[in-house]
Amino acid sequence: MFSCKWRNEREFNRIETMEAQAEAQHSPLLVVVTAPSGAGKSTLCRMLLEEFPEFAYSISCTTRAPRGGEMDGAAYHFLSSSEFEERIRRGEFLEHALVHGHRFGTLRKTVQDAMAAGRSVLMDIDVCGAAQVRNLVTALPPDDPMRAGFVDIFINAPSVDVLRARLVRRGEDAPETIERRLANALGEIARAGDFRHRLINDDLQNAYREFRRVILDAARGTEDPSQA
Repeated sequence: MFSCKWRNEREFNRIETMEAQAEAQHSPLLVVVTAPSGAGKSTLCRMLLEEFPEFAYSISCTTRAPRGGEMDGAAYHFLSSSEFEERIRRGEFLEHALVHGHRFGTLRKTVQDAMAAGRSVLMDIDVCGAAQVRNLVTALPPDDPMRAGFVDIFINAPSVDVLRARLVRRGEDAPETIERRLANALGEIARAGDFRHRLINDDLQNAYREFRRVILDAARGTEDPSQA
């Protein structure tokens, strides 16, 4: 009895996901996601990409050194400072910013090519980069794919203490780096009101359901105006 019920539930979830994937393909979106360090942004983005592999993940360029097993072209495009500056000079970036002492940026052509092919794009960037993209798309014609499909989402933790605990538990940064990230987080959180959608990641599964709902509503053209 239990195995039959489990199979039925799994089949229901599979069908629900297939229907959601079809809906997500209707209109290409430019989804910009921002959060302070420790809010769980990368995990939520990874969950979305696993469920909706048709999304194109925008791989950022950075001047920071690779961490752990990061491979060039997978986690980031790793550039020298001089090469990054040259690309800025040529106007190749959709957005770029100095974050925690390193430069990060998104290549304009990568996003434009994906959306021209009918694919939605997921951008995982900081508040300064998000502001640059927001300003750029609002200046575009209304029928431009980047403007028509623009969705910005700010993800936060329940409190700064929770952010600190998550960063400590992650074990990747020295104490002084964690404190610098938390100081930056206060400035990022102060700009959360710039974003149309704001989510609290208190429980991962609940946060993902809300994250997913926002994106699917945008794809359907049924965003709730009260979320503005």
